[in-house]
Amino acid sequence: MTKEEHIKNLKAIKKVGLCKKYLDSMNEAIKALEQQPCGDCVSRQSILEELNRLGRHAFKDDTDYDCLFDFVDRLPPVTPTRKSGLRWIERFDNEDKWLECPHCHKDSDNAYAYCPNCGAEMRGAENG
Repeated sequence: MTKEEHIKNLKAIKKVGLCKKYLDSMNEAIKALEQQPCGDCVSRQSILEELNRLGRHAFKDDTDYDCLFDFVDRLPPVTPTRKSGLRWIERFDNEDKWLECPHCHKDSDNAYAYCPNCGAEMRGAENG
C-alpha cells in the first residue's frame, strides 16, 4: 500500500467519529505521513548498507572501516519535525563563525534545512 493510500484510509476512518483522544492521534499520524521527505536526512541503515557494499577493501585498513561503521551506528536518530519559523542563529567569536539551532541549541557549521541534531526545520539564519 502506498503512503497516499494510507493517508486516504486514515482520513476515511476519521469520518467514522472517533473520541478526541483517538482523533488527535489520527491527526498526528496523518500529519506525519503527509510530511515531505527531508533532503538533509539520510537513513542510518542506508549508510551502513553502502559501507557493506563498498567493503573493507575501499579503506586503508580494517580499523578505518570498523571505526566508521561504529561511528555511523552510534549516531543519534533524527526525526525531522515541522517547527515553523525557526532560523539558525549566527554566532561569532574573534575568529570563528558558526550556527546554533534555536530549538536544541546545538552548533552546526552549515545552514542545513533541518537541524542534524534534533530534526527541527530551519528557514535560514538570523543574527544572534
